[in-house]
Amino acid sequence: MSRRLHLVILLGVALALRLLVWQVLPYRGFISDEAEYLGAAIWLAEGRGFSFFDAWIWTRPPLYVLFLAIHVLFFGPTALWAPRLTQALLGVLVVYLVVRLGEALAGSSKVQAEDVEREAREAECKTRAGLIAGWMTALSYTFISFPYLLLSETFFLLLFLLALLALLRWAGQDSSAGSTRGPSRLLAYRWLIAGGVLLGLCALTKALVLTWLPFVALWVLWTAGGRSSAPARERRVFNRAGWPAAAILTIAVCAVVLPWSAYATARWGQGDGFILVDTTGGYNFALGAQTGYLGRRDEKALHDELCDGALCDMAQARRQREAYALGWRWINERPAGFLRKTGAELLDMIQLRYGGAERLNKGYAFGEVPLPHLLGLLADDTLYILVLPLAIAGLLRFQGRRGKGLVVSWLLYNIVVGALIFAINRFRVPLLPFLFIYAAIALTQRSEPWISPQRRRAALALAVSALIIVLPSYLYWPPFLEQGRRSTLHDTFYALRGLRDRAACDAAEAALRRGELELARQLHDQISARKPLPCLAPIQARLLEAEGHIDGDGGALAFLARAAPPGDVVQAAKILMLEGDLLRRLGREQEAIERFVARQVEVMDDHDWAWASLRPPPARRIDLGAGLDYGYLRGFYQREGRAEDPGNFRWSGPEAVMRFPGAGTGGEQRLVMRVSGYTIRSQPTAIAVWMEGKLLRTFVLKQGWQEIEVRLPPVPPGADVVVSFTSPVFVNPRDLAERVRASNPRPLRFLGFQVDWAELRSP
Repeated sequence: MSRRLHLVILLGVALALRLLVWQVLPYRGFISDEAEYLGAAIWLAEGRGFSFFDAWIWTRPPLYVLFLAIHVLFFGPTALWAPRLTQALLGVLVVYLVVRLGEALAGSSKVQAEDVEREAREAECKTRAGLIAGWMTALSYTFISFPYLLLSETFFLLLFLLALLALLRWAGQDSSAGSTRGPSRLLAYRWLIAGGVLLGLCALTKALVLTWLPFVALWVLWTAGGRSSAPARERRVFNRAGWPAAAILTIAVCAVVLPWSAYATARWGQGDGFILVDTTGGYNFALGAQTGYLGRRDEKALHDELCDGALCDMAQARRQREAYALGWRWINERPAGFLRKTGAELLDMIQLRYGGAERLNKGYAFGEVPLPHLLGLLADDTLYILVLPLAIAGLLRFQGRRGKGLVVSWLLYNIVVGALIFAINRFRVPLLPFLFIYAAIALTQRSEPWISPQRRRAALALAVSALIIVLPSYLYWPPFLEQGRRSTLHDTFYALRGLRDRAACDAAEAALRRGELELARQLHDQISARKPLPCLAPIQARLLEAEGHIDGDGGALAFLARAAPPGDVVQAAKILMLEGDLLRRLGREQEAIERFVARQVEVMDDHDWAWASLRPPPARRIDLGAGLDYGYLRGFYQREGRAEDPGNFRWSGPEAVMRFPGAGTGGEQRLVMRVSGYTIRSQPTAIAVWMEGKLLRTFVLKQGWQEIEVRLPPVPPGADVVVSFTSPVFVNPRDLAERVRASNPRPLRFLGFQVDWAELRSP
């Protein structure tokens, strides 16, 4: 098969996998920094510049925010498929760039071979190494799933790999090119300039790369010295020939970064210091020092140390300086704790951690993560275990190619920085392409002799050491090393058992929905006798109610009161809502309100589950936010105000639905609502009212509270009246900051309009 055809197949498979994974990922709301990136992008797209960060605890590099803002501008803030599709395409380009970079770094160990034989072998090694590394990247579940997330890794990797390819292209030029003068000399540096510009763009995407740039400058000095046209005996590594190249690289980087530095300093410096790209560095440093000082990370406590309340002021430079000072104070007070923490984080940068928000595996023990995703995570960790020792061997092999020093410095730099601050799975993503490349090189050179026995022994020792460090996190994690931690295989076993348990519960629940009470009871009791599962509690409560056992010690209410597990907020919220739903149907409204406004229910605020699972009684009026509206609503957000006070309400999302059970009369009715069009956008809030897919009416709302009315078409007697609403949305940084600080699972809200109550009236 020709290289071109092989490459077409490789990239086609990569694209297919990055699109098919959309159907697999158990994505639930925004994770990690997604909400912040998207919120800032929405404000930028609305013409507010980077003012989103005026009241935030830090500032971010601008480029990925700009990338998202372009999609928001053309497709709207809620069309998340647009940036995800673009990132899937960029992910395919990353695969292609890994192939090219693998070809650029690969070579042959047979240094004594004749020129013709050497050229043929090197061409073969280059092609094979590039394609093998490309297949590893294409099939890596990390690189398959990450383009779906609104995180900067995919965009950054594209720029970073392009930058390295440009630098390697410059390093591989004819050494005589550097001796020319005038325009020709500038042309000889074009790849170096391109590399510097791309590294500047990398820094404007992830500022972490900035403190690595001195290593790049040293590599340029070294490489330019090695490419000098002077005789070999007179050639020095750091000779004068390298300084112009290092200066050109520096100027290219600065030309990209410094305009943003001037803007950021003018906006957020306030005379307290210089902001080069962003101010996350001080916060991350303080967070790492806090871990050594307290023995744990407490982001809320650190936020309160640096800010007054949920929102901060614009003095970002001062806050960054205070964060660094705070971090150094904690390190000085407990240096031993910081050293212990750094050692643990160093191991975490190398070892596997099954958890992590970006792995989307929350709830795996309860059967909430689909099997394909579980197998993808297992395959990803298995690939890492196989690749790591091979990559070490490949790095210690001889290839006769410039660039290995640059790669090694990048790998070590990231590992050290991760250990100093904190290590999460995401921090390993920029390292994986290089592990794949050198693992592929090791495979292509496996039959070739080593350049020396000493290097072979060093490779073997390092590879075995790495496996000894990593294998426990994959195979079996001894409890004495860290209580509560499990290996990849152990957690995968738990996840598969959770899927089996979920399937058993689903069978009992399906029988209950069909009205087959006897079968449902039989299935429930069989499962319960084997193992008490959290998913059995809702089934048992409904069975008891259907069997007429409601009050008393053995009734549904008493069972639900005992069933809410204190350690599982999600399950506790569901149990409390089921209890409130039953009390509501019994007419015991005050008791129902107490369940619906419990903290667990408020935190989860899961209207989708309530819509599908609760059975609210018939109603012609819904008082939103008063404590009894679960099951009547979908697409609304957490209530505002206290249930017992007047003035409570809910925000709608971009699409919201309201259900009046059993309210159909066979004739026309009027829907009257008390709403507010409050917004921080320049345009007033326009809403559209829909029923059964037909547009009934549109309204342009005022800022204050008002009543609106719309006539509804006839609905059969006793049927549900279901009305939906669409509206433009906005994002409020204050709202997002408060919800992030409160560790809300859904921090970013696309706010539409406010609703106090809704009521059906006669024509």
